[in-house]
Amino acid sequence: MHIMFLAEWLACLHVAAKMSALRAELRTLYELVGSLDAAIAVASFLARNEVHCRSSIAPAGTLDIESGYHPLLAAAVANSLRLSGRSALISGSNMAGKTTFIKMIAINAILGRTLGFCLAKRATLPNCPVRASIHSDHSVESGKSKYFIEIESILALLRTAECDCPELVVIDEPFSGTNTTERIAAAKAVLSALSRSSQVLATTHDVELQT
Repeated sequence: MHIMFLAEWLACLHVAAKMSALRAELRTLYELVGSLDAAIAVASFLARNEVHCRSSIAPAGTLDIESGYHPLLAAAVANSLRLSGRSALISGSNMAGKTTFIKMIAINAILGRTLGFCLAKRATLPNCPVRASIHSDHSVESGKSKYFIEIESILALLRTAECDCPELVVIDEPFSGTNTTERIAAAKAVLSALSRSSQVLATTHDVELQT
């Protein structure tokens, strides 16, 4: 019977015609369902992370996070940072938490500017995009070394900085894949260039960069 009267095909055409006629209403419905799903996801996330706050947005260069923490760490240690018109260089020994710290800052900056909350007791964030160069890995498929991938990442940051648009830039141990002399010279030049228009947070083992 189905083959003789093409019942399934006719039913499909009928449904398609109905959906086409109600396209605007269906799009509105999908958007409402999507918004509701996103709101439930955010509410569920905040319920699992009791310490959070509404973020305040300030002009670029103002960054103030009190007791911020990383959402993926089960026993995260809260840290604070306050900068006004300045960049910061974070140094310390291996496993001291330098990378986790700048990741925490970047994650909270993104959460605050997109969803309006931060995982912190209080947060004032710069009104600017967030860009990062953190732990580039060696790619066998592309034939690019870790150092080459990092160079590409930092070059992209420098090209974006040429437009003089303020940004929050996060860099983890720049040029760690090369020798000490070239690493320090290159890092100084890059951090100096980026800090002219952006607020930069960088980690390093090289105390020479502090001068």
